[in-house]
Amino acid sequence: MLTAKRVRTYIEEGGPGVPESLLPGVHYLRYRVGRVSAAREERDKGALSIELALLVIVLIAAAAMVVLAIKSLVTTESGKIKDPGN
Repeated sequence: MLTAKRVRTYIEEGGPGVPESLLPGVHYLRYRVGRVSAAREERDKGALSIELALLVIVLIAAAAMVVLAIKSLVTTESGKIKDPGN
């Protein structure tokens, strides 16, 4: 069974098929999550709100990168489609 922890370990160890450019983003995301956990344990509401805001920014940036990658893929592949009526 594939669990989130096993996927994370596979990505962090740079398993076959994992892009090298993905690793720094995964490590940065884990760093931010760790900071959120530490701020929550210390009950520091100011630091917690800042860390959560930074975490949301990172997640939105990751989602935007996925959307841009899909858009560029669709744009390049749509030129290869032929009109079946001709």
